[in-house]
Amino acid sequence: MSGKKITGDYEVGFGKPPRNRQFKPGQSGNPRGRPRRQVAIQTLREMREAFIRMANREVTVTEAGKPRQMPAIDAVFHRLMMKALTGDHRSIKMVMECMRDQIKEHEEWQIRFTEIMLEMERAHEEEHKLPQRRSR
Repeated sequence: MSGKKITGDYEVGFGKPPRNRQFKPGQSGNPRGRPRRQVAIQTLREMREAFIRMANREVTVTEAGKPRQMPAIDAVFHRLMMKALTGDHRSIKMVMECMRDQIKEHEEWQIRFTEIMLEMERAHEEEHKLPQRRSR
């Protein structure tokens, strides 16, 4: 036997439930739908407060061989700026993006910002330029 039953003119088996158990036309298998995700406002508030606490926490940073205390967020930006000053392109881009809003208010800064971005782009292209083939 194959495990299939014939009820009337309908064959019952895998993927073919009995007619009385099938969904009625227009009826969904999940009438109430998937429940919405409930994010508690209190949880978001707690996360924001925890972030602020961690960002303002004092950390010890070694600068020029001497330990120095500063808030963690300052240490992160300090490190980012130091990497940018060493020529790290990603760090430079992040610093420039952070500065973009501040620069909008000063016309002379806008001009210098544009010059720096063009210089960076040229340097990046030179650094990644493929060697030219010589023709014989």
